[in-house]
Amino acid sequence: MSLINDTERKQGVGTLYGNAASKRNTQNVQRLSANVILNDDLIYEVLSIASAAAGSDLQRREVLFKYALVCQAWGRAAQSLLFRHVFLQIRSSMMALLAIITQKTERGRRLSRYIRSATIKSSRSTEPFDPVGLPMIHFRHLPALLCHMPRLEELHLILGQPWPDEDILRQLACGPQIRSLVLETSQYAPDYPVENLLVAGVNPWPQLERVALRYQTNLNQGPTHVLSGIYLEQITVESSTNGEFPEITWLSQRSEASLTHLAAVNSFPGTNSSYPFLKCHSVKNIASLTLGSTIWDDSFHNVLHSFDHLRELRLLSGMTLVRQFPVGLPDGIEHLIMPNGFIWSHSSPHHGSSLTLDRPALLKT
Repeated sequence: MSLINDTERKQGVGTLYGNAASKRNTQNVQRLSANVILNDDLIYEVLSIASAAAGSDLQRREVLFKYALVCQAWGRAAQSLLFRHVFLQIRSSMMALLAIITQKTERGRRLSRYIRSATIKSSRSTEPFDPVGLPMIHFRHLPALLCHMPRLEELHLILGQPWPDEDILRQLACGPQIRSLVLETSQYAPDYPVENLLVAGVNPWPQLERVALRYQTNLNQGPTHVLSGIYLEQITVESSTNGEFPEITWLSQRSEASLTHLAAVNSFPGTNSSYPFLKCHSVKNIASLTLGSTIWDDSFHNVLHSFDHLRELRLLSGMTLVRQFPVGLPDGIEHLIMPNGFIWSHSSPHHGSSLTLDRPALLKT
């Protein structure tokens, strides 16, 4: 006679099936966690936030190196952040990078697609004058180098000598489509204005949206060539020719409908500019304006009121007051960065050229 009745037998079978179902559900949750809850996109965002808290680029890289050791998925996300921006100055570092992002392996092709931004500093002199045992990067290396970065969008070029010829520029056109370009001349190359790369028939990046020109020395003349057909959203010029920024007038001539952000900042202390480009029709639709040292007088006041869409005004250097400030700023300004110092003009035609508590009507920050 069986000591287990039918009810107990059914309960035992139910428990067995319940345990099996519970185990399957646990496995399903584990698979769901691996495939959905901790997918690559979410890990990428987590590591982006975690590494952004680092105090320096070196600390950020150290944090990402540690996260890369957690597991394969975290390693992929950390590598994508580590390779997002590269800085190259000497040829040995360039060759080491090319060995890593080689197109011959799946890993190399994957890592090359992570690179979105690059800073490349070319030699200040010709190749025969490279330091012994330390060959530098020269402009002739750029076309092949950039072709190994198919998704590169932001390029910062620090240019030395010799100046790139048109053959090299045509080769660059076969590389990635650069959207944001920073061109900077070294202090040893004052005779090679960087905007020469953007002349008609030469510019290898016609899809440019943002251009920044930086000079480490003051040049004697502005652009003299015809600009290529580019339609820019942002223009930044630092240390312009004689402080008058003729490059902005030149760069903005085709960008009236697209230009939204404009910055003109001189690095020479005490330089006050009348900023004649502000009167050009091609810049009147901008929403953001950044200037260096300024003179707050009737002329500057009237010019600012000619910008119907201006919402942000950033004044980064000193300001000479000829009239009260900030009285008279356009009411449409929502974001304002005040000058870092004020000088009161003794020749002011206004009595009381001083600071007041007035503010634009729509000011938020």
